[in-house]
Amino acid sequence: MVDAQVERQLVATATWLGVTAFDAGRSEEALPYLETVLRYAPDDVGARDRLAQWHLDRGEDAEALPHLRMLADASVAYDERFALTLRRVEYGVAASDACSEGVRASAEGRFEGAIDALRRATREAPGFGEAWLALADVLLEAGRIEEAIEAYQGAIEFQAGPAAVAGLEAAQSRLEAEEEAALAAASASPPVPAAEASDVTASPPAASVQPPGPTPRVDPLTPQPPPEPVPTVPVPPPAATEPVPPTGPAPVPTPPSERTPVPAPAPTPA
Repeated sequence: MVDAQVERQLVATATWLGVTAFDAGRSEEALPYLETVLRYAPDDVGARDRLAQWHLDRGEDAEALPHLRMLADASVAYDERFALTLRRVEYGVAASDACSEGVRASAEGRFEGAIDALRRATREAPGFGEAWLALADVLLEAGRIEEAIEAYQGAIEFQAGPAAVAGLEAAQSRLEAEEEAALAAASASPPVPAAEASDVTASPPAASVQPPGPTPRVDPLTPQPPPEPVPTVPVPPPAATEPVPPTGPAPVPTPPSERTPVPAPAPTPA
């Protein structure tokens, strides 16, 4: 059994040799030293970080995954390439790429494109807590508060961390503030004056139309009184009209001396 003091000295020496060799580009030489460090100090961040990078450079994503998870649990700000690999291994390439697309669109202010991409990520991997959290943040920034609350609840369900809880509380507070503002605006609106209200609401009563009564039945055997005479109004005679004098010049009489005699007819021979 290695003494504790000797163990600490061994870890320090192996860390120095492994980190120095790795940073100098001699990764193959650094590998056994880094593995020795993790054997005695599993939480060593420097060794984990370099081993994860060594496996990623060789395309060994599955071997890099446990190191990446440890770095994530330790809240280490590791390279974005590590985070991308971690997402791809755990949630699939399609969901990981959709999440990255949504984050980029959100940073550029393209909220609708970001929402579409992040919803696609959550459909591809329903347990993708990081995508749920990013979706909730974008929805809240776009003013779609009720949808943001649902997304925050999904992020909390899939262990998105304290950021999801804080986001949910902020969204709920904002929704309550908007509802209170709407109620205050509705109650502060001026009432309609009584005269205007009566002009608008009061309407003249509609004339009631009485249905026609039943037609009296006439018994043909019972003598009926004669109909009442209809009074006649005398018509005055037409007014006399005065003769209208002829228009135009009066006729000139012909004197008798100037009349032409008419000859007698000739005798008819026998």
